[in-house]
Amino acid sequence: MRRYILALILTLLALAAVLFTATAQTPTQAAPTATPPAATPTVTSLVIEVRQPPQPPKSFLEQYGIVALLSAVIGGLLLFAFQKLLGPTFVEWGEQLNEWRKGAAGRFKEKYIPALAEDHRALKLVGVRGGEGLSPPRLKEVYVTLQMGSLKEAEAALDQSLTIERALFRHPLLVIPGEPGAGKSTLLDYLTLAFSGDIQAPHLAQLGDLLPVYLLLRNCVGNDDSLAELMAAPDFLPLDLPPPEDFFEQQLDKGRCLVLLDGLDEVIDQKERDQAASKINRLVRDYPRNRYIVTCRAAGWREGILTGDFITLYVRSFSDADIKRFALGWYRAVLSQKARARIDLSAEGRQRELNKAKSRAEGQARKLTAALYGNAGLYRLARTPIILSLIALVHYRRTRLPQGRAELYQECLKILLDTWDSNDKDLEITGPTYKAKEAILREIAHYFHSAEKTEAGREELESLIKPLIPRLKCPISAAETLRQIEERSGILVARAIARYVFAHRTLQEYLTAVKLSGNKDFDLQFFAPYLRAEPWREVILLYAGLVEDATALLRFILSQPDDDDLNMLILAGQCLAEDAQLDESARAEALKRLETAFRSPEAARNPLTFRRLGETLAAIGGSDMLAFFADLLDKGEPAQRAVAANALGQVGKTSDPAAAAERLIAHLSLDNKVKTSRAICLALAELGVKEERVLTALKQVRREGNEALRGPALWALRGGSWCNYRLSARCACRDWGSTWYRSSDIGFRVLVSPIFSES
Repeated sequence: MRRYILALILTLLALAAVLFTATAQTPTQAAPTATPPAATPTVTSLVIEVRQPPQPPKSFLEQYGIVALLSAVIGGLLLFAFQKLLGPTFVEWGEQLNEWRKGAAGRFKEKYIPALAEDHRALKLVGVRGGEGLSPPRLKEVYVTLQMGSLKEAEAALDQSLTIERALFRHPLLVIPGEPGAGKSTLLDYLTLAFSGDIQAPHLAQLGDLLPVYLLLRNCVGNDDSLAELMAAPDFLPLDLPPPEDFFEQQLDKGRCLVLLDGLDEVIDQKERDQAASKINRLVRDYPRNRYIVTCRAAGWREGILTGDFITLYVRSFSDADIKRFALGWYRAVLSQKARARIDLSAEGRQRELNKAKSRAEGQARKLTAALYGNAGLYRLARTPIILSLIALVHYRRTRLPQGRAELYQECLKILLDTWDSNDKDLEITGPTYKAKEAILREIAHYFHSAEKTEAGREELESLIKPLIPRLKCPISAAETLRQIEERSGILVARAIARYVFAHRTLQEYLTAVKLSGNKDFDLQFFAPYLRAEPWREVILLYAGLVEDATALLRFILSQPDDDDLNMLILAGQCLAEDAQLDESARAEALKRLETAFRSPEAARNPLTFRRLGETLAAIGGSDMLAFFADLLDKGEPAQRAVAANALGQVGKTSDPAAAAERLIAHLSLDNKVKTSRAICLALAELGVKEERVLTALKQVRREGNEALRGPALWALRGGSWCNYRLSARCACRDWGSTWYRSSDIGFRVLVSPIFSES
């Protein structure tokens, strides 16, 4: 189209030029001039005037035909000359002008942002790595928005959850601790894609055009470089293009960056962790106008290690709705990817397969959530994204769920190390057996954990496993064995060139625990220096679930001198929650000490310890804990009653929902403490019990309670369908989002029966 317009313009110009020339050359008749009369005698004469008949006007073609023809020829020649001779020059000049306008910084940014997005685009699902037609889905297809809250809000069981969008608007400096596999790194992946433009996030776009900068903190220690300098280091860039000099410093100085600092807890050595914290503090002090997010495991986080105005928001566990959304997204993504991978289908056939995959995904997701509700132990674990991902993987392959965490991980290893290869019938693989591969991974995991490493080089790992090859009767070399484990299992992955890490630290911890539990001569004194070390906590808990009798371990932990935070007692309680095989007297002793500590005034004065004790007792669950929290709701202090109400909602859901609701309703009176009543309303929403007595009590609070209680009561009446106060629960547009905002958590509920009324 542009060529035609250009040709028309040139033709018109040529026509105008020819017309001008023709007009200039047309002869004009000279005007008669007056001449003086001659001096002759006057003669009378007869003058006869003869006129020609009028000629018809010439047509435009007759008058200008030659001109038009010449104009077209000249225009065509000019167009040809412009295209062939001057066109590329003008295009090049335009590109040069545009590049000059952008500058070196703009050109680098254009390449940097897509490369960074590519590194974070796929959701890192353990076990989904291309086998059997499965490949990692795009994060935006599966991502479930995480809810976060402060320690005070978590303790009080309030409904003040924050999404990352609202948290970033309120707080430019965030620390986000969470349990292992809670989705902290995935959250940073999401933010990277949102600010790269790969995911549409209108709420975040209101923060401005921020440049996402992602750094893995474990790679930032052991050197004297500042974090601003490391941003430009080749090993930290997502592309093989050096940035302009001082590019990141200039962006930081202008306040245009969102700095994402992942995994403070993965800096294992305490001195190096302090060094990482010091680098973060310096970066924030030197460039205070940017936004910063630091992630860390909850057990590895220490208040005060980061200075400035950092706000700590803990990642909340998945709700029932989150579990359902994740399960549906997981199955849709995995089954849809499998349908897209079929190259033997036409476009119409592939679309039919995609529609069938979506239908099958809905059915499989329903079966998975129903199986979880029937398994109290796994249901508690499924509130963590990484565990739910592993559960989905096992369900996809086995359609049967294991009972405990240790058995779940064992099932996952079996699938990743053996089942994928067994079902790949087109491949003839000569390599180590399943047991040999597991033994090699156990050795690597134990080496990492004991040496406080998170990654190692290829040569280092080859020398580690080389002595195992003859004993395990592997038919291939150590190098080839390592390559097969990396390519075929997805457990050990290449983080950089010839550098290996475990796909998730949870797998490393489990394999280390398996290594220790399989040693018949293992001495529990080995754990003595590690009982208070965060990197070993999960190993100790998994060890408790793996050994045939964990009584000796439990008594060993309880025999250790405790600190003011009761870390040893809480660790013992967490062993009980692992469904470990224990002597009944040892179990009873540990429970009694936990209950006594929770009731003590000293624990209530320490919010963090108090919360951890309550969570540990709730995780143990069962009828005994249901009775304990019900008694505490009757006789405890106000702060204890609020936590007890919250715990009754959690424990009752997996043991006896009706009994838990009965105890909660008995305390839902208008003259009760507001904090306790709010917690009771939210616990009833968690239970989802819709008996007439429950509904009557909640509607009474809805009509007659104060404003602080009406929102939670309405939430419970709606079945917990809204995540915030009544004013933020507009059906058409939840959470005060703009009218054009679209998300999977916006909608309205259609009630079939009964329809609640205020009468």
